[in-house]
Amino acid sequence: MSLDDIPTEDDIRLYVRAELANRKGMGETEVEQLARKSDGLFEWARLACQFIKTSSPGRTVRERFDEVMRQGSEKGKLLDAMYHGILDSSFGQDQLVLTRFYSVMQQVLSTFEPLPMHALNAMRAMFLDQAEHYEVEVILGFMGPLLGGVTDASKPIRPLHASFYDFLTDASRSRNYFIGGQTMDVNLASASLCILHILDETSTKDQIYYWTGNASEGSTGK
Repeated sequence: MSLDDIPTEDDIRLYVRAELANRKGMGETEVEQLARKSDGLFEWARLACQFIKTSSPGRTVRERFDEVMRQGSEKGKLLDAMYHGILDSSFGQDQLVLTRFYSVMQQVLSTFEPLPMHALNAMRAMFLDQAEHYEVEVILGFMGPLLGGVTDASKPIRPLHASFYDFLTDASRSRNYFIGGQTMDVNLASASLCILHILDETSTKDQIYYWTGNASEGSTGK
């Protein structure tokens, strides 16, 4: 059963209560407020709990709860407000960080099959632009609430909820987090050709597994 199959406010209330148990300042009043604000969206409740529980420098659990409650509650835009809150908290307005966010997320969303982090790093090391030669963990490591595969190196990186992909690819919704415009086609094509050349020259089982093994394993569950 998918998360969105849980329909009632009572179910969401039980989930929130369990997730925030023993968190300082989080009692029945806060559980009730979150359950009501969720408007029946389990994915919003999940992200809200993750946001509240995640430590950040100089901010308390209560302050993170208050930030969630201040987010817009306009019908149909609850998840967008939550996505903005999580991304703002993780990446802020640092232009270098945002540039790398665009690049890494374009890479993640542009590959034909979802790839694990080691494969994304291997491809990125072969991008034509030297400025792109950094490990994807500098961005993906802070996106655990939104992406699967972040904490398990054997799993492919992919959005945990389809609405996050829709959010990133719709400029009117994601605004400064919009993943569009410039594409990764040249870099991805160059990296793919380099990998094919390496496999053609070596063709050992260990090297083939290094480049493609984990990615193939991950794609079987797609």
